[in-house]
Amino acid sequence: MPFWHLNGTLTRDTIVKQINRAKREAGFGGIAVLPVSGTRPEYLTDAYFERYDDMIETMHRNGMELIIYDDIDFPSGTAGGRLQAQYPRDTRKLLEKDEYVITGPATFTQILPDSTEKLLMATTAMNINTYEMIDLRDHIRDGKVTWEVPPGAWRVMFFCCRYNVRPQVDYMDTTAVRTFISLTYDRYAERFSDFFGNTITKTFFDDVGCYPNRCWNIGMSELFEKRYGKKAVLYYPALWYDIGPETQAARVAFFGLRAELMGEGFPRMVAQWCNAHGLASMGHPPGNYEPTAVDMYGDPFKFYRHTQVPLMDAIHGYPFGRSGFKLISSAAEAFDRPVTAAECYGNYPADMDSLMLYRLAMELMARGVNFFVPHGMWYDTEQVKIPPLISHDSKLLGPALHRYSDYVGRSVALLDGGRRVTDIALLYPIHSLEAWHGFMPGRPDTGKDVPPENNYNTLSDWLTGELRQDFTFVHPELLQGNLYSVHD
Repeated sequence: MPFWHLNGTLTRDTIVKQINRAKREAGFGGIAVLPVSGTRPEYLTDAYFERYDDMIETMHRNGMELIIYDDIDFPSGTAGGRLQAQYPRDTRKLLEKDEYVITGPATFTQILPDSTEKLLMATTAMNINTYEMIDLRDHIRDGKVTWEVPPGAWRVMFFCCRYNVRPQVDYMDTTAVRTFISLTYDRYAERFSDFFGNTITKTFFDDVGCYPNRCWNIGMSELFEKRYGKKAVLYYPALWYDIGPETQAARVAFFGLRAELMGEGFPRMVAQWCNAHGLASMGHPPGNYEPTAVDMYGDPFKFYRHTQVPLMDAIHGYPFGRSGFKLISSAAEAFDRPVTAAECYGNYPADMDSLMLYRLAMELMARGVNFFVPHGMWYDTEQVKIPPLISHDSKLLGPALHRYSDYVGRSVALLDGGRRVTDIALLYPIHSLEAWHGFMPGRPDTGKDVPPENNYNTLSDWLTGELRQDFTFVHPELLQGNLYSVHD
């Protein structure tokens, strides 16, 4: 069921023609409808929904399924710009640090950050040599901090959440996510609920995560203190500096909580909405193919805990990122999800041949995928912004698509259901990844900041690609419960 990028002015005649050809000539079982910046009529307007009704009617007549893409372009969470325009405080927030180095004895005075732009999370003094921490909250009066600095070299740090740094919703804030759902998902339910569960079967979210790296939530300090019984203000410096023996534990605590808030936020809220409406939620975070999830979306097992159809992003060329694909299918197995999906082929060479369709399909199926969202069809085939064109209009791929669709359909039917039984379990070293990661300048971001001893991705590739041995990743926190069983 490929993406269909609506990059043009929609008309009923063209909609009917393209969908009919997608069924008849390409053999597609359904379509994921993806509005983009060039979609006309304008996204979420009454005229837009009239054309959407044409799509549903045509797919229903063809016995095809429709997947609702939950925004315009990507990442998900903007409601076509409406969220930021109407509810700016519900958008994403960034953790910032303002710092002053002071040598005592001295008097330090500083006005607090502007509360209309950012929320103060912690005001902390750290002795640079001894790592002694002092909570400066008791030294705040009349909008400023005044502190008599003891002897020694000190860092005085203000940690703040800056509001409205991106147009996407604060994925970790359930109230904000409810607002986004009311602007998007509910609009489809108002008009098309009669087709939910039959023609309309799934929804799709895209690139939901914590990138940029310092994406934060205003409830983090309270949650930290409730969970660990310690003052969060004394541990924020560990996100930037070595604070002594507790450095790694503090990072694991903060990044573990962020991953938890991420999974219990947008993915859970959308999954609950879908469950209430007879649909299945699927989607992916940014960088699920990178060596670490910590700075991209937190933790795959926490992220996909509630999603009905965990989905991986298998794009940017063959075999880019394949060592990480098994993480998503392992999370799906851990939570007993019978379907694992993949968005695939996007940003491959424009001259990709039909053999690549099969090559990647087999790679993905070997790693647990049994539902495919090729990337994809385009409404205006003269303006394909992300190759390749995978549709009946493609001179290179069009003639091969019907046979390919039959192959995928039969294969995934064989892979549907069942239960993983394997001789090998590979521990997912999430705590090691979290303990290593931080906001220090000069460290790589976008999923590549891993400790030197990191090798789980290499082992994943060796086991599947070289040794041909099936395995599953296990999460250390889930390993402590009753989820997994080991037998002789």
